[in-house]
Amino acid sequence: MTSINFGPQHPSTHGVLNLKTVIEGDTVLSVEPNLGFLHRGVEKAAEERRYIQFLPMIEKTDYVAAFSWDNLYMTILEDGLKIQVPPRAQFIRTILLEMQRIMSHLVWLAAFGQDLGQPTVFLWAFREREPYVELFEELSGGRLHYYYGRIGGVKRDFLPDTADKLLHYLKGFEERLREIEGMTVDNIIFQKRTKDVGTLTKEKAVELGATGPMLRSCGINHDLRKVEPYLVYKEAEFDVPVAEEGDCWARTKVRVEEMRQSVKIIRQLLAKMPEGEIVSGPFLEDRTGNQMLKAYTMRLPAGEYFARQELPRGEGAIYLISDGGMKPYRFRMRSPAFCNLSLVTHLVRNVKIADMIAILGSLDLVYGEIDR
Repeated sequence: MTSINFGPQHPSTHGVLNLKTVIEGDTVLSVEPNLGFLHRGVEKAAEERRYIQFLPMIEKTDYVAAFSWDNLYMTILEDGLKIQVPPRAQFIRTILLEMQRIMSHLVWLAAFGQDLGQPTVFLWAFREREPYVELFEELSGGRLHYYYGRIGGVKRDFLPDTADKLLHYLKGFEERLREIEGMTVDNIIFQKRTKDVGTLTKEKAVELGATGPMLRSCGINHDLRKVEPYLVYKEAEFDVPVAEEGDCWARTKVRVEEMRQSVKIIRQLLAKMPEGEIVSGPFLEDRTGNQMLKAYTMRLPAGEYFARQELPRGEGAIYLISDGGMKPYRFRMRSPAFCNLSLVTHLVRNVKIADMIAILGSLDLVYGEIDR
């Protein structure tokens, strides 16, 4: 038996993860994830900053799907302040969340393809992601971090041509997604690298706290967009992709189908989106700077607050305690990536090293929210 360190500087770990592995030949006997290389004390930092000051920081926890945490954070503040988000702003947020889901899954698919020796998948996935990135940049000014949410709405309305551009992108994306699916899910070489690899049963998925596509690929139909609909998800008809196999191939199949369903959701919401205000509540009155000043000095009523939503990697949640001041007394995040990383020790027992790389890649990990 030999001990080997994978990471924190290894292409297969996609970032600052160290895996302490014990191997015999090319068989992995055990793995112990070693975290903390990216730890920045995010939760403690939230308790030392005024509520609106923390928004740019929470976006950096998941640097692949920043707007997902942006929206979740705004939601918990709006619940605490009893602010109702205008219908148009709710539609905009929901559309952007589904765009963010597509963008996040494409980054995952690109990296996963590279892990399995398919650089074409990497290039094609990033090519398809770019139009959505450009649209986010037009709306918010940022390509990776957006700072787009506002308490009671969003920072800026859609531009006159935003909907037309998005519909045009979606049409081309659907066609090319079928090609990418042909190179991955339907590809016999891809299947040999992913089928029956890293299989997770329903029982173990629940026991170990799997979430998101990891959970749904085991045959468990659980998606907060359906179970506890938020924003305007009730306005859209869509299916929750579920697979039964529980292996790396099933996780790929579920995420690819999720992108297809996101396209379906966006189309329906664009057709139904109403006119009207994009911000409501006490932050509506003045858009010349006083709006942000009011947000800077706001106080959340004393109490406990909890919000959860379906992020691209799974169920994300925030638990917040307020003592009535301008900063949280206690702030806690539930990271779906952290929950899914906890599966590694169980999944990689007695597999080949190459299969360990495939299993790790199938989890869709982002270390900013794991270490936080």
